[in-house]
Amino acid sequence: MAEKLSKKREEEIVNEVWDNYRYAMQAKKELHDKWRLYEEFYKNDQWRQIKVDKDRIKPTINYVFTTVESLMPYLTSNVPDPIVLPTHPEAEETATDLTKIVKIILNKNNIEKALQLGERQRLKFGTSIWKVFFDPTKLNGLGDVAFEVVDPVNFFIDPNEVDELQNADFCGTSVKRSIEYLRKRYPDKASQIQPDQLSSEISVYDSEDEEDPRNRQATLIEYWKKDKDNGLVRIVIAGDTLLRYDTNFYMHGKYPFVRSLNYPVQKSFWGMGEAEQLVEMQKILNKLLQIVVENVALANGQMLVDKNASGIRDIKSLANKLWQPGLTIPVNDVNSIKKLDGVIAPGWVVNLIQMLQKNIELVTGVSPLYLGEAPGSITAASGILALQEQATARVKLKLQEQGRLIEELVQFIIAYAVEFYTEDRYFRYLDERRQPQWIEMSQDDLAKRDEEGNLIIPEYDVSIEVGFDAPMSRAYIEQMAMQLFQMGVINSVEVLKTMNFPNKEEIIERLEQVSELQGQLAGLPQEMISPAMQGELAELTALDVGNPSLPGGMNIENTNSPQDAMEQQEQMAPEQLF
Repeated sequence: MAEKLSKKREEEIVNEVWDNYRYAMQAKKELHDKWRLYEEFYKNDQWRQIKVDKDRIKPTINYVFTTVESLMPYLTSNVPDPIVLPTHPEAEETATDLTKIVKIILNKNNIEKALQLGERQRLKFGTSIWKVFFDPTKLNGLGDVAFEVVDPVNFFIDPNEVDELQNADFCGTSVKRSIEYLRKRYPDKASQIQPDQLSSEISVYDSEDEEDPRNRQATLIEYWKKDKDNGLVRIVIAGDTLLRYDTNFYMHGKYPFVRSLNYPVQKSFWGMGEAEQLVEMQKILNKLLQIVVENVALANGQMLVDKNASGIRDIKSLANKLWQPGLTIPVNDVNSIKKLDGVIAPGWVVNLIQMLQKNIELVTGVSPLYLGEAPGSITAASGILALQEQATARVKLKLQEQGRLIEELVQFIIAYAVEFYTEDRYFRYLDERRQPQWIEMSQDDLAKRDEEGNLIIPEYDVSIEVGFDAPMSRAYIEQMAMQLFQMGVINSVEVLKTMNFPNKEEIIERLEQVSELQGQLAGLPQEMISPAMQGELAELTALDVGNPSLPGGMNIENTNSPQDAMEQQEQMAPEQLF
């Protein structure tokens, strides 16, 4: 709800925002310096902040990048599966519909891409910030729930809050925006919006070092605070201009942000990333590599030249040709050139490099198994899978934090649906048979009202499935399922249920029908078995030559010839096909 303010009151609000903003940014200045360094190391620009002669070689083995990108597939290849659960029996049907709706909203907002951005930030910097809001511009002005990943550089929060985001006195975001964008977005304040150079606090990465030469940008700050009388207050300013002052902005009364940590740090709002543990070891490793490479160069390319006796005038040009095989150097006196014996790097340097590489593996927990390298002493698949399962212990903790993040996202989605779905909304999904189905939902279906007619946001529990879908966990479970099947403990249907196999549902349904028919036939005397039942069983167990997607490689389209397929089919009894 917008409030008409006097000019003096507007100035007071703008000053309050800037004072708290600078206070918060000053408190995290050291973090910005660290994050800039971590980003440079991630991009392999690791010598930028080290004073070294520009002509010296600057080797790197980028363990920061390798560590982050080795963990990314385990965190993003499978989107967590949220399930909305009712807190009382009457809401069971609504909770089932909400589960489907939540998944639709997550997909519409491209949750997979958002996870890529958020999890990479979490691994590099230790913290990822997600903003969950209601976007009134979506669906041609109807509006819908949206979320986005906020760069931690652009997020600020009350420095006195070290744990719970919702307990902070204030928080918000700041970004640089063009004057044209701001004047178009806020036409009622267009004449007051002026360019500024007040964004130095958020110009952290090297790509942002240069100021806009056209001076056509302004600092846009979205500031949030909680007030006893005015509820959740949202303030938007550009430079020294107040653009919006809204009270009771969201019914849920919460800051529309969710924090996700990589490793928590005691009494700190901000977490610790993988890069923080690696940077110093990476610097030492790079320096050792520089020593080794330069020693190799010194050992193979140094010459002593008597310029006057040799008659060589351009010594530098000669030095650039020394690498050429079969090089002939014309000189006046053969004794005027002498090749110097280089100094080989001592063996302890190489040993130290190997020790550092091993320590990096220990600190990060990223072993060769993450990179697809099998341990030399173990060759059995089950043994390797067991090691992989053990190696991903840290990943499971990260997945648990990801599950908590998704749970908070879902709670925000439900709250916005209650507040803003004032008319019927229709959601399409695919059922188990891949057929489109529709759900109709509005706030009246979701929420109840109190005696005064005010909406009440209902309580729902949210369950998140994450760990089972970790790639190594799934491979390990599939391997164990196959072993149990071979032992006769479980049947083929139970094995298929553990696998992410194409057309799995169709195969399971067919196997269950076969099992049911075989059970019926087994309980009947031979003379009572009708030809119709035998025909139905034969139809279910026969190979479908028209469906090339069946497993087993036993259909007409993927054997050597149609005759081969028919002969194999005739030779196999129905029970052998499954």
